[in-house]
Amino acid sequence: MLIQTENDILWTFHLTNKKINNIMKRLSPFCRRTIVILMLILSTSPILIAQTHFVFNGGNTVTERGERVAPVLESAVAGNQRVMLNWTPAAIQKERPSHFNFEGGNAADPVYTIYFFGATLNGMNLEAGDEIAVFDDSTMVGALILDTICSFENYNNDLAAFATLNSGQGYVPSDTMKFKCWDASAGIESSEFQAAFMDNGEAWTQNVFPEGDGIYSRCLISFFTPVPYQPTYNVYYSDSTLVASGISDTTFVDSGLTNGIEYCYFITQIMPDGLESEASNVLCATPFQLIIPVTGISVLPDTLSLMIGENGQLTPSIEPPDATNQNIT
Repeated sequence: MLIQTENDILWTFHLTNKKINNIMKRLSPFCRRTIVILMLILSTSPILIAQTHFVFNGGNTVTERGERVAPVLESAVAGNQRVMLNWTPAAIQKERPSHFNFEGGNAADPVYTIYFFGATLNGMNLEAGDEIAVFDDSTMVGALILDTICSFENYNNDLAAFATLNSGQGYVPSDTMKFKCWDASAGIESSEFQAAFMDNGEAWTQNVFPEGDGIYSRCLISFFTPVPYQPTYNVYYSDSTLVASGISDTTFVDSGLTNGIEYCYFITQIMPDGLESEASNVLCATPFQLIIPVTGISVLPDTLSLMIGENGQLTPSIEPPDATNQNIT
């Protein structure tokens, strides 16, 4: 929380500070809400003009998504009426501050907390740096960047869902919850899930958003992807003319070209979210006819015996067989 006068910053209190956040996680939802209300009271003091913004997402600051990555075009090798391209795939950004980029919400209005004690994608544990987001229909109402693997031994991975977002309406009580996850290391987003809510006598156990404040759930969630991500690529001329699309390999031969004309190319990759990456670097090559000299001529058979009046045939052959000029005179 930032409290400032019109000209000078008086003091700053970062809720995402690691030590403070660890303490907050160990408090009950009621205590956490009480602390937030006290902060709001301080921020509205007539002595101070406060500009307050709260983002609860498990102790991680949400920043804007980084620029899209692109494959790298490694070589463009010219041949006879052809150019062979070779590239390396786009490197998935593993240390992006946030994939879901949750906007945050108003902690003074109802907040519903979900503690994750297990979270997997295709049977593998989600790890530190991976993300889980909760939605009311298509509206993201909370997001979490994992601190560690979810387990019963820790309460580190708690997601706060907001009834009021910074931009307006958050979740609506009795609406169905939907979840998505982001595997940062694999670059995979999944919206297919199965969630189980555990009952301890107090926790909310339904798959709809609750009514009221200070309510929490204890959740085990499994995400899966029907088809694992397999990158495909598009090849373009430098003027953005599409040459080929949906290429699953990292090589491509553009054939039927005119020798002596320069051809320039760039590559794009279809990323895990289905969008096209930025363009790769541009490489150019000029197809040419390779001159292969004749190194020898042989005749078969090497001897031919004929009687007077008989005809025979000698068959010449050129070495190498792919010599450029094979005319024999």
